[in-house]
Amino acid sequence: MIVEERIYTLHVGKVPDYLALYEAEGFAVQTRILGNLLGYFQVEFGPQNQIVHLWSYSDLADRQQRRKALQSDPDWAAYVRKIRPLVLHQENKLLVPLHGDFDGLMGKPWSSARRVVQRDVGHRANTATTSEDQGFPTEGQFVQASGLRCAA
Repeated sequence: MIVEERIYTLHVGKVPDYLALYEAEGFAVQTRILGNLLGYFQVEFGPQNQIVHLWSYSDLADRQQRRKALQSDPDWAAYVRKIRPLVLHQENKLLVPLHGDFDGLMGKPWSSARRVVQRDVGHRANTATTSEDQGFPTEGQFVQASGLRCAA
């Protein structure tokens, strides 16, 4: 399994416009063709005006086939023409699993970590606990931070 991280830096003030277009026109076609959306995020701290999304593929051939199909879709092409003026910079990264054992990591993440600092404001602030106590997501659980109506 591989994961593609796509980071779009938008022109100042254009995040709401981009998200509205994505929800109205881009999301349905992109998820229908690419599938396997792991998460869609807006940066809160750090570089501003950025949208980050993660997509999983079984391998590079799967990614290539799905991306080619997406680029060939007329609805996607129409959507891209509308968002292109909003995007200042695009960055893509291909992420590969540690030690080739993605499923193992997702089932019991960071098992080699002895202790992790948990910051739970109002309950157990700055309490050190083991990684097993952290409630990391398991395979099939995905985080959606943007407020888009994405089906996991």
